[in-house]
Amino acid sequence: MFEQFQESLKDEEADRSMQIKLLYSLSTKLRDLTEIEKVCNLDGVATIASVLNESNSQMRKYAVSVLAQLALSLSGQISMMSDQVLPRVIEMLNDPMPNVASAACYCLLKISTLFIGVQTLVTHNITSILAKLLFDPDSNLDMKTRCAATLNQIYRFAPSTPKSPELMKYLHSQLKSPDKNYKLTVMQLLDQWGEELPQIPISAKVKTHMNALQAPINEDDSTPCFETRITGSTYLLSDLVTTPEFRLELVEAGGVEAILENIKHDGNHHRLPRYSFSILSIVADSNFGRKKILRYRIIELALQWLTSDKDPLLIFSIARFLEVCAQHKDTGAFLIECSGLSTVIKFLGACHSSKQALLCVPTLGILRYLMIFFDSSIAEEIRGNEQTVLLLYELLSGNAEVDGDQSGNRKLRELSWSILRMCCE
Repeated sequence: MFEQFQESLKDEEADRSMQIKLLYSLSTKLRDLTEIEKVCNLDGVATIASVLNESNSQMRKYAVSVLAQLALSLSGQISMMSDQVLPRVIEMLNDPMPNVASAACYCLLKISTLFIGVQTLVTHNITSILAKLLFDPDSNLDMKTRCAATLNQIYRFAPSTPKSPELMKYLHSQLKSPDKNYKLTVMQLLDQWGEELPQIPISAKVKTHMNALQAPINEDDSTPCFETRITGSTYLLSDLVTTPEFRLELVEAGGVEAILENIKHDGNHHRLPRYSFSILSIVADSNFGRKKILRYRIIELALQWLTSDKDPLLIFSIARFLEVCAQHKDTGAFLIECSGLSTVIKFLGACHSSKQALLCVPTLGILRYLMIFFDSSIAEEIRGNEQTVLLLYELLSGNAEVDGDQSGNRKLRELSWSILRMCCE
């Protein structure tokens, strides 16, 4: 489909309606990362960017929507930075057609999902630009929601970015908005800034989830039944993946306490703690949630279990939880205080020697984020461990597939290269 669009651009008399249909199809069907990489390798970013100035607003809208999908790939984002595409997307926030401007904002939201994208957005003063759009009474709710969501991502990866006191005050006033989605997004941003939030009302949906998490298990029986809690945890996890906005509501309702209780019900039921740690990985992306995680010392428990002989899928969920914790100053600092760095390095060596490549991915992620968000002592400790450096070089040059998936192997290479590069700085 992309090749067809690419060829059509060579024909000055090509049917515009056909090109628009192709762009629309690409914007809706380009979801798989492997397919996205293929388009990027075909000079996809530059090709799509060449039509951003088209007079037809539909063409501009779907073109920037395709760029949003390409931004999910690291190579796609690098192309946007090196080909000077990003400044053009930022300019499109002022497009006279609201749907085009909103699509451009959506593209920036996708760019902000990767650390490299956030770094570049900050250098383009995007926080001030988005703040101006939030203040603008002519901005529709869809645009405002995307602006707030993009800022939330930016401050997640770059928490030291300056904050506007005027914007903070304005966003507090927006908590009275009748639009639930916008209000929840604003609440997430304020939570990201560590602002005190008003009491969060608990919806019927969250109450249902809480009832399932705390369902009776008949502990007096010789074989307690955890199935209701396990099923409830899977439904909650599914809802959080699609709509993470209600995680603050879950924390308000006592969700962290209920999840911790389920983690402790380990025994032979690995599924319940596994789903519980997966839920906490999403909760840990909120300041409110991390306060509870720190209060109950869940990171300490996770590090103890990381090097245990528990179910590999449970261990993966634990490693993923710690990877999220490593992305934040508060939980990352606690992880380091618990001798987490040495534990993670030891665990990485064990995973590599036992050829559990799947577990190496989040483990490398933990090390990478600790190096990004904390001082040079982290890099010095890794650099001073000869075995770890050799292991990283092996992962960089290795050919082992992650569960038969070459994209997983590529991820291992990218993470290993990133850590080694930071060690050399």
